[in-house]
Amino acid sequence: MATSRLAYVGSGGERVEMDARPIVSNMFLPIRGRQWSYELSRRSIRQVSRDAREATLTVDYLTPEAADAARRVMDRDVALGTPGTLVSGEWSQRAYVVAQEPTDRYHGWVRADMTVLLLDGVWRRLVTTSYGHGEAGSDYGKAYTYGYDYDYAPPSNSRTLTVDATAACPIRLVIFGYVKDPEITIGDNTYSFDVEVPTGGYLLVDTRPDPTVTLADSAGRSSDAFASAHRGAGLGSGEYAFQPVAPGIQTVGWDNSFDFDLGVWLEEGEIPWTS
Repeated sequence: MATSRLAYVGSGGERVEMDARPIVSNMFLPIRGRQWSYELSRRSIRQVSRDAREATLTVDYLTPEAADAARRVMDRDVALGTPGTLVSGEWSQRAYVVAQEPTDRYHGWVRADMTVLLLDGVWRRLVTTSYGHGEAGSDYGKAYTYGYDYDYAPPSNSRTLTVDATAACPIRLVIFGYVKDPEITIGDNTYSFDVEVPTGGYLLVDTRPDPTVTLADSAGRSSDAFASAHRGAGLGSGEYAFQPVAPGIQTVGWDNSFDFDLGVWLEEGEIPWTS
């Protein structure tokens, strides 16, 4: 099957290509729009946010098997309450497909209007920088016997982070073991975790809405480590493990005893037209 410009990835990892045979959906305009939610005040607006929204895509299924396979993946996610991910190039957003109305059929070919819920209100792209105590150009953190679900970035001895964004962004930390009670400072905030990361394992911290902390051992077995995260007095306290990073150049500090990848989730209200 060819790889398309638009795909739905189910919560179980199944990828449904949306504009490569046998499924074609070239009308992407509804999902490329953007929308702010707000309240009007006397001469301005308030309560500004980007909320979940609904979009309708026209989809052509060229075989009945393709239609059935897509339906099973999408309906399972809704039934389980585990959203899938709509992917366009490097940009992605959590999504549900909650309805589909057939509008035409010819032999095995079916055209339908698909109702998609875009849950995040923004599209995100992950940009990752690696930090470590080894020499730049080394392959630290790569000698593992199993695969991770993210891409590595080239190692760097840099002690700064450049956030090319207009607003604060969520981050994704991957801290490689061995290390006990790792602590990283980015800008004015310290990210601390009361946990022992084993040799060959890693701690994965994702600060997007509904943040997660996952500990994995050298065999790839994972467990929830959310309770290990320091939360201080909450957002803006300087000790909040899920603090988004501010735009611009930020200093990055740690005790240099472990390696880690620092990813920044860049956010856009709509998929950039240049992507």
